[in-house]
Amino acid sequence: MIGTHTSTTGVMAFMKYVTPYSGKEVPEGWLESYESVAKAEKWSASQMLECVGLKLKKKAKDWFSNLTGEAKPKSWKQFFTFS
Repeated sequence: MIGTHTSTTGVMAFMKYVTPYSGKEVPEGWLESYESVAKAEKWSASQMLECVGLKLKKKAKDWFSNLTGEAKPKSWKQFFTFS
């Protein structure tokens, strides 16, 4: 479920500004771009973490989907530094 301050319309508008990440791109550059757009939309760190999976593709999506337990990031900062 997307955070209470993020409308479906807001997510759809956001999604067109961020290219999908498949694992072939430089992760730091993609993460900085994702974070910049999310901050411009006034998303919280928890919203950024909650929605990041929507823009992951192929191997990156598989990797993210398979994170469980202690391996799964609990905060945006942890995810940002983890990748």
